[in-house]
Amino acid sequence: MRQTNLEALKTKLFAAMEGIENLNDPEADEREKMTVEQAKALVSVAGSIIDIFRIQVEAAKIVSSCDNPESTSKFVQGLLYEEKKELK
Repeated sequence: MRQTNLEALKTKLFAAMEGIENLNDPEADEREKMTVEQAKALVSVAGSIIDIFRIQVEAAKIVSSCDNPESTSKFVQGLLYEEKKELK
């Protein structure tokens, strides 16, 4: 099952860097290599994912600044529920 959290994203990005480095390694298997174009596409998708997390954080800040702690709690629980649901 595919992970959809920031740790998984970081792992994938570091693997992409390693894949680019492997382009010049004659002993590296073809599956261990990643072209610059592939890495650029991955970084573009990663940027979009990071933007989604950034928006969630900003929304949480706005909700938490309200005078209604119950709304804040429901909002945060909703975010956590969605994250867990994606991991299943």
